[in-house]
Amino acid sequence: MEASDSFSPNSVYERSVAEGRAFLDKKDFVKAADSFEHAVEIKGNEAELCFVLAALREKLSESDRAERFYVKAVALRPNNFEYLYAYAMFLNNQSRHDEAIDVLLRCVKIRPDSAQLLNDIGVICNFKKDYARATEFLTAASEKNPDYLVPLINLGYLYLQTGDLVHARELIEKLRGRDPANKEIRELVDKLAPSSVATP
Repeated sequence: MEASDSFSPNSVYERSVAEGRAFLDKKDFVKAADSFEHAVEIKGNEAELCFVLAALREKLSESDRAERFYVKAVALRPNNFEYLYAYAMFLNNQSRHDEAIDVLLRCVKIRPDSAQLLNDIGVICNFKKDYARATEFLTAASEKNPDYLVPLINLGYLYLQTGDLVHARELIEKLRGRDPANKEIRELVDKLAPSSVATP
């Protein structure tokens, strides 16, 4: 009876998880991922394990396998913010920007008051040269949390890229005097001065 119990699915699963954690503690990410994947093959409905495995496969630059487990984790817990956000960042790093934005918009539904999420979407849109949409999201982020200066800084660089002199001047007034110790803001205000912004 004891011998058969040691080979039961639950016992093998628990042993594989324990081995994975031990390898993870030793920073042996390859063996940790292999052990966790063995566990997932036995119990495929463990969302947290799928998520950890996805992150490990991504760390090991195994994109296809990473995505498979991100998708599985998100399918098991479709409203888990941590899983969705990590998956969105994975997609963005794979240059799948439209898909990343779609997943981030799902995150916004979970955390509608997050200025950071709106900023993230704006930054991706700006990278895609979708300047109108980038401006929309960065502006919304700055309005959502006026004390969060990152979207304003990103808007400043967007105006530099597009040569938007009118909005550059408006932004100077918003940034002037904000966080005087912030070197990046001071440099940006100087760059946004009318003489520094090229006309389109």
